[in-house]
Amino acid sequence: MLNASTSFWNFLIAGTYVYNQLNVTLVCTLAIQKFGRVEAIRRFAEYRGYDCAHMHVLQSQ
Repeated sequence: MLNASTSFWNFLIAGTYVYNQLNVTLVCTLAIQKFGRVEAIRRFAEYRGYDCAHMHVLQSQ
């Protein structure tokens, strides 16, 4: 369990450094699945002030 958790956090940390379109798409997809598209867009906009490119990814899911 510890190994799985550690791997997850390592992945998350690496993802923040290697921040590419794939990561954005994944995060957006997960947020949409959890909150729904409209709520996900609102939360992303409030949390990070996401730019048009990120919002486009959210809206195109």
